[in-house]
Amino acid sequence: MELREDVSRSPRRRVVGGVALAAGAVLALVATRLPLTRQDIRFPEGASWYETGLWGTRASSDIGSVLDPSPVRYGVPVVVAAVLLVVTAALVLGARRLPDRFAAPVNVGAVLAAFLLTGSGWTVGQVLLSSFRNEESAFATVTTSVREGVWVLGLACVVALAGGLLVQAWPVRAAVPPPERGVVVHRLPDDSGGPVIPVPDDTAGGDR
Repeated sequence: MELREDVSRSPRRRVVGGVALAAGAVLALVATRLPLTRQDIRFPEGASWYETGLWGTRASSDIGSVLDPSPVRYGVPVVVAAVLLVVTAALVLGARRLPDRFAAPVNVGAVLAAFLLTGSGWTVGQVLLSSFRNEESAFATVTTSVREGVWVLGLACVVALAGGLLVQAWPVRAAVPPPERGVVVHRLPDDSGGPVIPVPDDTAGGDR
């Protein structure tokens, strides 16, 4: 078996990968504007709610919803990863106009951008999981639900990872054709230098 680069499908696959990188960036940016979880708290005298996003927590009040910015801006690495995904997607789609020496850095950048987005999503998921709770007591009832931001961010990570893998130049195995079977020529041990006698190649193990 020998390795060779898949030349026929590589351009089409890289275009699909570049589009996937751009789509992952768009989904990530959309996720930064959506709530990730909602926590409803019901008291005997009333109720309130809290929505957690990548930039902070939005809580209800007498004058409507008020955003309480979080000291840890989880949206920053998501936005940075989205920008890198857009840049690498543009480089992948315009690869024919770039010198060949830029191919490897672009491939590495696509994977790193996808990993950065996935790592950011994983960190946010762990934080949300630690604060996810449903409680019920005589004083209050707390109900936490997952909102659309989690699903959009998760989809962005999957799409970005798929794009990062598709843009790579993966080698494929090309089968080496077996040698043709034919007549094998043997020289019989003859001191007098007798004629060369052709003997059929019997590799199938049949009777002679």
